[in-house]
Amino acid sequence: MLFNEFVERTLLDLCMLDLSRRILITIDGPCAAGKTTLALEMAGRIQAAVIHTDDFVIPHEQKTKERLSVPGGNCDIDRLMAEVIHPWVTGKPVRYIKAYKDELPPRIVAQVKSVDSDIKETTVQSLKGAMKQGDYGVFFTLSRFTKNAQNFLRDNPHISGIDGEKLVDLILQHYEKLDPKYQDMIPLEKVYIPVVKGESK
Repeated sequence: MLFNEFVERTLLDLCMLDLSRRILITIDGPCAAGKTTLALEMAGRIQAAVIHTDDFVIPHEQKTKERLSVPGGNCDIDRLMAEVIHPWVTGKPVRYIKAYKDELPPRIVAQVKSVDSDIKETTVQSLKGAMKQGDYGVFFTLSRFTKNAQNFLRDNPHISGIDGEKLVDLILQHYEKLDPKYQDMIPLEKVYIPVVKGESK
């Protein structure tokens, strides 16, 4: 099912709900899946508020390896419950502050596409559609970008396109700086080849 078809079907289902009651709708999914697009479209149709869990990201000093290893560990659940869920359940107004935003670095939204054909402009545009203001985007593929896609990337410098050839160059350039676990995934060995003076490298 295409994303637009899914959105329309979901909106039709909303029409069957009793909107005179308080209703909490949660949307989950992987990065760049279209969660924000769907939420904003739904909110516009039924005059609802949208609350992003990105607004409850924990500060840097709390981002321990152990905490981030747990699903949802980067979210301040206690604050979300206290400022949003509990007031909503008890019928009180929901008010909260988008904390830590000034302390966070720019968000990087990445999309990976594994296809045999070249990446078209419309495919790269879908990444831009999933980005918020201030985000940076990176599109990874082992294929190449079409001419129109390359022009789109040039006109949108906050989105970087990394094709197969560039990815290999980056791996070779930074291989020695990679974590050993990633070096184990891509085992490479440096080989020195003697070159006669005056001979082109």
